[in-house]
Amino acid sequence: MDQTKRIRLLCVALVSVVLTLALIMVVAVCGGMAGEVNPEDDTRRSFLDLLQGKPVNPQIYPETFDWGDMTLPDGWQSGLEWPTLSPSGDESDGEKEWTTIPGDWETLPQDWETLPPDWEAEAEPDIPDKAVGMNGDLARPDGALGEGVAENLTIMNVFTEIKDRLYLKMQSFGDYTGTGFAEAEPYGPVYQGWSADILPSMVMADSGYGRQYWADIEPVIEIVAFPYYLAGVEDGDLQTSDVLAQGSTDVLRRFYYQRSAPFDPGLMTPGVRDFESGYRKYVYDHYTWIDDTSYAYLMQIVDLEGFDPADPDIINKVAAYIQGAATYDKNYNENLDREENIALAFLGGYKRGVCRHFAAAATLLYRTLGIPARYTVGFAVNAVPDECNRVAEKDAHAWVEVYVEGFGWRCVEVTGSVEQEIEKIPLTLTPVYMEKMYDGLPMIHNGAIEGFEEYLAQGYRCDAKVVHDELITGSVTTTLEFVTIQDPFGNDVTDAFDIYVKENEMVVFFEPIYFASGNLIKEYDGTPLTVATQPDIIQMVGGVLQENYYWEVVPIGSRTSVGISRGTYQIRVLCKEADGTVRNMTRYFKKIYREYGTLEITRAGLTLKAADKQKPYDGSPLTANDYEITGGGLAEGDYIAVCDVVGSQTTVGRKDNIIERVVILNQDGEDVTGNYAIELLKGVLRVTLR
Repeated sequence: MDQTKRIRLLCVALVSVVLTLALIMVVAVCGGMAGEVNPEDDTRRSFLDLLQGKPVNPQIYPETFDWGDMTLPDGWQSGLEWPTLSPSGDESDGEKEWTTIPGDWETLPQDWETLPPDWEAEAEPDIPDKAVGMNGDLARPDGALGEGVAENLTIMNVFTEIKDRLYLKMQSFGDYTGTGFAEAEPYGPVYQGWSADILPSMVMADSGYGRQYWADIEPVIEIVAFPYYLAGVEDGDLQTSDVLAQGSTDVLRRFYYQRSAPFDPGLMTPGVRDFESGYRKYVYDHYTWIDDTSYAYLMQIVDLEGFDPADPDIINKVAAYIQGAATYDKNYNENLDREENIALAFLGGYKRGVCRHFAAAATLLYRTLGIPARYTVGFAVNAVPDECNRVAEKDAHAWVEVYVEGFGWRCVEVTGSVEQEIEKIPLTLTPVYMEKMYDGLPMIHNGAIEGFEEYLAQGYRCDAKVVHDELITGSVTTTLEFVTIQDPFGNDVTDAFDIYVKENEMVVFFEPIYFASGNLIKEYDGTPLTVATQPDIIQMVGGVLQENYYWEVVPIGSRTSVGISRGTYQIRVLCKEADGTVRNMTRYFKKIYREYGTLEITRAGLTLKAADKQKPYDGSPLTANDYEITGGGLAEGDYIAVCDVVGSQTTVGRKDNIIERVVILNQDGEDVTGNYAIELLKGVLRVTLR
């Protein structure tokens, strides 16, 4: 090769290098520009956050991949959450080629031309126990108790009968460790299959408080939680542990008493009383322990505040003190979580924290007073009836259970109000149900309401106007207006309550009326016999109906086949208004007495005759299988399915032609032969001389 050609090739190579470098710079610049996405574009913004190690919006990327032992590109961090991708295309050398771009991505990230061979699409979200509050640790765990990127993760859906603040218990804990609470040992004995956690509902039931409400709990992930105070579960799913919510994760209806329901320990049955007595000893042995350091510190608070364990209101006073001792703040100083005694540090120097800090401090203060208490976790939700109440991880909560002798574990809220977000107390009020007997005068409600008993016992006052339409006969709906609540000191505290008014009714009843029926009898004809067959068989024999009122019979009992039964019926009382409207007033009669007659079906007559026949002798048998109905008849739809005629004559002479068996069926194929009184007549078979 000559010198000129070498120089020419060298120049071409240099130009190629320059162009390549320029192209790389253009790609780099374009790649940088691709990162300048529209801030409103949640999908691409979350992906960039993902690459930079920032929290990811779980609504956009709810699924994750497990990198395992794979090698990550330089500068990438491990442990990040990755979006679910659906690769397509042909497999080659264990790698799947990407032929489409997921979602609205404009370009794939650099070096993402193929999917690593051991990636699996549609991975299920990994929900650690900590993320749903299933531990007694007080230090902040990633994603725990409503904090972190998973706080909008739906845990369950709840449907309720009434508006209520539900505390859905998952687990209670035992001894304090300084940085949390240890697992509690379950109490072994049960009562009628139920754990001691059900004691409050047993006591309320024995006290005669019969009102139970229902809550349908639909877990989205496999979690079991139940409301206070659990009274039962549909399909008999028993709660056998007094520390951990157990049972099926299917959608179940759970019945419970409201936390404000009244009770009287003196009305406990002997079995419940003995069970509570044994459990009480266990509780004092296991839930009053406190370490010396915490006890010494908290006794200073007891002395300063003048707390007296014998004070009947001591539970509420301790709760109020803890609520006011610090400020609720999700952005509290995280150095608190590194303290050796987190609860004391929370009350002492930090004065800011979240529900688990309040609950821990309250648990220890109760124990300092010798009152059994335990740290409890679960979810708290303000439930609204006729709606799907979504419970997310952000609703995870911690509170205290305090043991009340003769009752059981009482759920106590001790968390201070969130700054700029004061939670109102849910309160359901309803006018009391009222009724009276008709006297011709308008009925007026007495103004009494239900649902305020707990606060009334504490000295609160509720003023409300019961409103309803005029009522002389029938019923009207009652509701409440102008509800105001005052505390024991006369202060208006209405705004502290989230009041839900539930309608009720007033009813005016009439005096009893009396009816009597005679007996009915007929021959079987295949149709039902009821009191409607002869309406005048029933007469009103006592009581009075108002003007424009009249009654009609609704047949209940009937008889079709032969036999005797009661001719039961109901009475419907109607009222014809001046405008021609007809109202059903039956429910407004306290009693409608009915005397029943009998319905009797007798057999229908039926005569069947075998055929006659004659012939000259020919050496062969003479038979005649025919028959005819000569008396009575068949009910409509009935027919003779079998009629065996037997008779034969061969020699000169005569012989009876006999019907030996008859079967009669109705149009449904049922044998109704017994409904007929059948008479069978013989025929004659005669053979004469040739």
